[in-house]
Amino acid sequence: MKTLFKFTFIAVFAAVAGYNVYKSQSVMDGMSEFALANVEALASGENSKGAQSILIQDKGSGWDCINGYHYDIIYYRVECVGEGNLPCESGDYERYESTNQKCYEA
Repeated sequence: MKTLFKFTFIAVFAAVAGYNVYKSQSVMDGMSEFALANVEALASGENSKGAQSILIQDKGSGWDCINGYHYDIIYYRVECVGEGNLPCESGDYERYESTNQKCYEA
């Protein structure tokens, strides 16, 4: 009986730890995609007119329930500085990331 209890405890502990690692990596995926977009922007358009520098400002975050699913929203501002080869469009932007969790709109 004690062996079964120990095995169950270890299995549950491993499952919870694995889930936490998965969730922490999925949050980092969004930042990696954002960084990848910046690298692609830097690499493309070397012969085109654009900005010399791109400033990105974090404007906070929020969430919304859309079509019954929970979405995290990241707000940010892009500012294009100087004249250079970086393709850039200044403005305020929002990025929606689905959490794949159901929610109910009030």
